Amino acid sequence: MRPASGIAVKRKPVKKQPKMRTVAEASQPQLTYSILPTSVAVGSQQTFSFIVKNMGGDAVTVHAVTDSITLGNLGQLTNTTVSPQTPLSPWQATLSGQTLQFWVLSSVTLNSGDSITFQFVANVLTTPGTASLLVKEVIGGKTAQAPALPVLIENALSITAFANPTSVGQQRAVTLQWNTIGGEYVTISPGSDQQYPAGTSSTKVTPNQNAPQTVYTLTVHQGVHSSNCNVTVNLCVPAINSFQMTPSDTLQINQAIQASWVTQYGTQITMSPPLGESPFVQAAGSQNFVPSKALPANAMSEPYTITVYGYQGPVQRTLTLNFAPMRIRYLRFSTFPTQQHPIPPVIYDVFNAQPGTSLKATGTPIELTAVGPGGPATAQLNGSGPEVQVMLANPSPVPHGQSAVISYLVKNVTTLTLQPGNVPLTFDSNGNGSTTVQPAQTTTYILVASNGGDTVTSELDVSVS
Repeated sequence: MRPASGIAVKRKPVKKQPKMRTVAEASQPQLTYSILPTSVAVGSQQTFSFIVKNMGGDAVTVHAVTDSITLGNLGQLTNTTVSPQTPLSPWQATLSGQTLQFWVLSSVTLNSGDSITFQFVANVLTTPGTASLLVKEVIGGKTAQAPALPVLIENALSITAFANPTSVGQQRAVTLQWNTIGGEYVTISPGSDQQYPAGTSSTKVTPNQNAPQTVYTLTVHQGVHSSNCNVTVNLCVPAINSFQMTPSDTLQINQAIQASWVTQYGTQITMSPPLGESPFVQAAGSQNFVPSKALPANAMSEPYTITVYGYQGPVQRTLTLNFAPMRIRYLRFSTFPTQQHPIPPVIYDVFNAQPGTSLKATGTPIELTAVGPGGPATAQLNGSGPEVQVMLANPSPVPHGQSAVISYLVKNVTTLTLQPGNVPLTFDSNGNGSTTVQPAQTTTYILVASNGGDTVTSELDVSVS
């Protein structure tokens, strides 16, 4: 029913209902993304590193299965299949067309400063330009688009190379290593017409054996285009960096010493006389040996020469080993003569004696011929010169703080002294005598017997218990 004319009808105000609408909240990425390299050559095969890092102050947790990081728009970089490398567990990589998705089988927390690197291999497009790779993250229910990652595709062709090592001796090879941007193959001059792989590769070469330097030119080829670089290899003369023998002075017969040496750039190294069965030694090393085995009879010294052969060689260095002089410590009877044993057993000792030292114990006189550094030398018993025929200590060893009596028998002697101390000694008409000593420690006593210009010595070691 409509209202009567002229009658105002009061109406209730109608309350407006707010319109329902959904507002997409823009999310900032929780992680930071980058890619290396950022510049590549057209047509090259490259290994790319996609780096994810937490640059914020709070930890970020990537949840299992539901969360992911997607690297897309790879079609701007390559028109072939991308080959992702297996990431560290529990990360997974899924390739779908030209899109790579990274996710986890179990949750992973990236603390502030933590990062993870994913790698994939791609054949770069053959036309220059800039690939703008897209990054999308879904973390903890929040979706965000990260800034695009540009990769410049350049129409470049270059090669860098080096030698390892850069200096060698004669008959030694070196390794040439190179890395190219772009290119189909690499050639090396001087050398054959062999074509080597572009990219990262290496080969062994032997430099010119008659020149101090060989300059190798490595050239990368791409169609009619090429780029090159030079690598210099030095051919070095042999060198002896060090040569030592320890000890090298006042050596005793049968004493072992250590030889050590360091050489460089040699084709072979020899030692003369040999340290062992062979004269050849390694470029560097050390060896214990007995030098007296090569010492000539009665020689005081022996030179050892190391020789290094090689380019413009050989080179040599010589060390001389010096031996302590040989001496006859004593030649005497083991005890005093008796009626039953008028000629007691003979004893002798020679310091630094070499093979060839001999005693003629039959006949008169009894004679010792000693061979050794500074020799030969002789001594006699029952001869015509001065002799110390017997020298004994009693007691022996001597108790600590006690005395001992040294008894002796001399022949053809006019003066007699005891060392140490240069003590004058006496003897009867038969040559018998004695003296008392009190050694504080083991001591070598020496009788010095003289007759005119002739002198002999006889040593006795007296120990203290």
